[in-house]
Amino acid sequence: MYNSSVMKYIYYLFLFFSMVSIAQPETAHWNDQIPDAGKSYVTYGDNLSLREAPNTDSKKIAVLPIHTKVEVLEVDENTIKVFNRETPWIKVKVGNEEGYIASGYLALRSIELAEGSYLIYTRKQDAKNKYSQSVAFRYVTNKGYTELGDFVIGNNSFDVRLLGDKGLKGIDEVIQINYLGESCGEESGRSYLVWDQKNQTLQSLGTFSSIGDGGMYHMSEDLIFPVDAGGIENTIIYNGEEGESTGDGANDYVTVTRSKKITWVKGKTKLPIKSFDYKN
Repeated sequence: MYNSSVMKYIYYLFLFFSMVSIAQPETAHWNDQIPDAGKSYVTYGDNLSLREAPNTDSKKIAVLPIHTKVEVLEVDENTIKVFNRETPWIKVKVGNEEGYIASGYLALRSIELAEGSYLIYTRKQDAKNKYSQSVAFRYVTNKGYTELGDFVIGNNSFDVRLLGDKGLKGIDEVIQINYLGESCGEESGRSYLVWDQKNQTLQSLGTFSSIGDGGMYHMSEDLIFPVDAGGIENTIIYNGEEGESTGDGANDYVTVTRSKKITWVKGKTKLPIKSFDYKN
């Protein structure tokens, strides 16, 4: 008969291989991903130089405003540092013009929020730590754009999903940054942001972990919003658990659960959501 630690190990192996076998969304963004030739993107940078050759010394053909649609013709071998990341130059077509731009100034994605308004974002890298990255958001209309801030991410492979207001009064969208962990011990949780279109603000609710390490350790956290099953009006419920092997024999896997309610008032949490301390 299997003891509890063996059963836990089998369970997490099954969970891990089930996760990696599921097809990832088309909107997924992978670390070191480069633009695909033949696809179209929009510019994240404003007043971006379209050049005759893939270097900053070449002649400017045109200046591209933010959210200009470009078609990628080819990816060049020359690179340029953008937001602390080495990114390739790309040859693009804009209307009847062809030229080169730095690919790091393209938006990873453009999401239409309302007619003529868009949420765009790109990836930035910490100047001192290449493993630490953030997602930077801009709100774009025909009148210009607003910087919404940079948000540190828990995994450099991710996708972004809009969930509606989830029953939270005073905001327009809950935005989920979903982490695409592919190996044991890698962050597969999510971060949540809330978007207030009237005030053009984007605020973070925090990052909530999902990590498994071969039956030796796991952490599982998430938020329950008012419209979710078990949800409460004007409240966000934060649930979490942490488990680890103690190496003490047949019953050597100890799990600790935590839960707390956070009051939602006038478009924000009454108090910041602080991460659980599972040791005390």
